[in-house]
Amino acid sequence: MRARSLAVGCLLAAGCYDVGQLSGSFVDDGGMRDAAPDAGGQPTWHALPAPTQAALRGVFGSGTGDVFAAGASSTIVRLGASAAPQLESTPPGFELRAVWASAGSALAVGDESVVLQRSGASWSGNTMLDATLFGVIGLDAGEVVVVGSGGTLLDRLGTWIVDDSGVITHLRGVSARAAADLLVAGDAGVILHGSGSPLAWTAEVSGSSADLFAVFATPGDSFVVGAGGVVLHAGATDAWASEPSGTSADLFGVFGAGGEVWAVGAGGIIVHRRGGAWSVERSGGADLHAVWASGPADVWAVGDTGTILHRTP
Repeated sequence: MRARSLAVGCLLAAGCYDVGQLSGSFVDDGGMRDAAPDAGGQPTWHALPAPTQAALRGVFGSGTGDVFAAGASSTIVRLGASAAPQLESTPPGFELRAVWASAGSALAVGDESVVLQRSGASWSGNTMLDATLFGVIGLDAGEVVVVGSGGTLLDRLGTWIVDDSGVITHLRGVSARAAADLLVAGDAGVILHGSGSPLAWTAEVSGSSADLFAVFATPGDSFVVGAGGVVLHAGATDAWASEPSGTSADLFGVFGAGGEVWAVGAGGIIVHRRGGAWSVERSGGADLHAVWASGPADVWAVGDTGTILHRTP
């Protein structure tokens, strides 16, 4: 249950901002290799020229031409199917950990509870509390949910409030099956389920003690990934079960589209789930921290030293 909530004030001199009505130097392969060669026009991974050497820790998009990656040193890069990656204008001094985007809106979060919002082609925002924010998701009617260190769980519906997550472990990722049906993953095998309006949070039995770094949820299937190559899968009933991922590398990001799922992680590992089974699709190179897809022929992965990979035919 939502045991407590309190108003969060803005700490920057500029004051609070309104999140708005939310809807809904070339980097070479560095020793990376595809598990199988491209054949017959099948999608494969390509390294893109990067405008930064900063670590990129989050990626999200609202379509093939509107994708954002965020990371260290206030870095935000706009990615698109037909244009080279472009640096966005951001306030300096923030370490960004995650980004979320929908048509016409985008948010990035990170250290010192920073929340940045995109307006036009530039970003501005404020800091709240004293926590590191690791994940963000936008919902209907302007609601935003953010998770972070020490069990931090922030919910914006009209104003920012702090929810009682019931845990003190770091919460690393958040995903939504619907506006009132969310999953959160965190350290020590923590999985939380948020439901209702306002959201009420309950702990689920993950069956794992591993640190869990990311979650991807749909109404029928949800996936959580974490340390040591852990992959957990649940159907609509949230009965979590382990699946063999094909790797022992830490997995930091997961996303799916078109009935397929990708997870990325340490040592440039990319594993791919198709037809109910996981296999290694690519390995080697810089650590990859996040992945996003609009479909099997449009998958983005980002990571250390400005690494940007795009899976296309």
